[in-house]
Amino acid sequence: VELREIHQSFGPTPVLSGLNLRVESGDYVVLLGKSGCGKTTLLRLVAGLTGPTSGKISIGGQSVEGVPPRHRDVSMVFQDDTLYPHLTVRQSIAFGLRNRDAGPALAERIEQAAELAGAKGLLDRYPEGLSGGELRRGAIAKSIARRAAVRLMDEPLSALDAPVRHALQDDLLRWHSTFEGTTIHVTHDGQEAMRMADKIAVLDDGRIIQFTTPVEIYQHPATRSVARAVGWPPINLLSRETLSDDSVVANFHWDDDVAVEVGVRAEAFSALDPSVDPSDWRGLVVSGQVTRVTWIDGRCHVRVDLGAAAIDAVLPRERALETGHSCRLFAAADQLHLFDVATQQRIGTDGGG
Repeated sequence: VELREIHQSFGPTPVLSGLNLRVESGDYVVLLGKSGCGKTTLLRLVAGLTGPTSGKISIGGQSVEGVPPRHRDVSMVFQDDTLYPHLTVRQSIAFGLRNRDAGPALAERIEQAAELAGAKGLLDRYPEGLSGGELRRGAIAKSIARRAAVRLMDEPLSALDAPVRHALQDDLLRWHSTFEGTTIHVTHDGQEAMRMADKIAVLDDGRIIQFTTPVEIYQHPATRSVARAVGWPPINLLSRETLSDDSVVANFHWDDDVAVEVGVRAEAFSALDPSVDPSDWRGLVVSGQVTRVTWIDGRCHVRVDLGAAAIDAVLPRERALETGHSCRLFAAADQLHLFDVATQQRIGTDGGG
C-alpha cells in the first residue's frame, strides 16, 4: 500500500498535508497519533470510502484512483462495530460474503473466521445480547472472513477492559500471521502500538513524522511528540531552567547556543547512594523527595519532587524507595534524549542518546 503526496481537506480545514507512506506487503503497521491527526481519514482513503484532495494511492503496485471500495481487495473494522442488528453474527458474516462462497465452503469459512476471532460461541446470537468485547469479536470475524489482502482496523481495541483487550490483541496477531496480507491498525495508545506493530507510523499535524520499528521509535524518537507518544510512564522532559537548578547536575555536553529540553525515560534512572559525588557520574543526576510510590508488575514506580520540576522513575524491587524520603537518581548520558526547543527535533548528545 503506497500513499504519495496526499493532501486531504474538509472545507477550509486541512487534515493531511503532503503525507507519504509505503507499507510493505505482509507488514503489520500501526498508525499512532492523537485524536484529529488524520489516522482514520488515511484508512478511509485506502478503503476508497473517500477520495484525496490530491495525491496518489496504489495497492499492489496498481493505482486505485476511481476504483470503488467493493472492487478493492480491502476489508475494514470500524471503531463502531458493524454488525447488522436484525441478523445473528453468523448471518452478518455471511451477508458480507455474498457471491463469494456457498454451502459447505461458506460455512467452513465462517467457522474458521469465528475461531480466529474467538467468536465461535457467538455465531448464533444477535448483537443486542452481546457485550462490547463480543461485538468487537464479531466485527473482526466478519473482516477475517473476507480474506482481503489489505486489512484496515480503526481503534479495534479501544474502550475494552484490559483482559479482553489483551486477548483480542493476540487474536489479531494470529489472524495476521495465518492469512497472507497487510494490516494497517489505527490507535492513539502508544503501548498498544509497541505491542502490536512490525512498524509504527507516528502522525502529527497531518504528516508522518517517523516511520520505523517500535524499538527505534522508543530508543531514538525523531521529535519531542514522538518521544511522548510511546512509553509509560510518559518520558520525563526537563527544561533548560530545570537543568540549572541546584537539584540537578547535568554532567554531559550540548551546544550552548541551542535551547534544549532533556528527555529521560523513567526506567533509565537508577538510585545512587546519597554520599556519592554526583560530578563523578557522566550523565544526569537529580536530587529530590519521593512524593508517591506505586508498585506495578513487581517494580517500584516513584514520583520525585525536584523543586523546579517533578520526575517519574521506575526502579527494580531491590532498589525501592519510600514516600517522604530524600533520594538521588542517575541517568547515563547515552540514555538521554535532547530536543531543540525551537524545532522540537531530536539532537545528539556526547553520550549518543
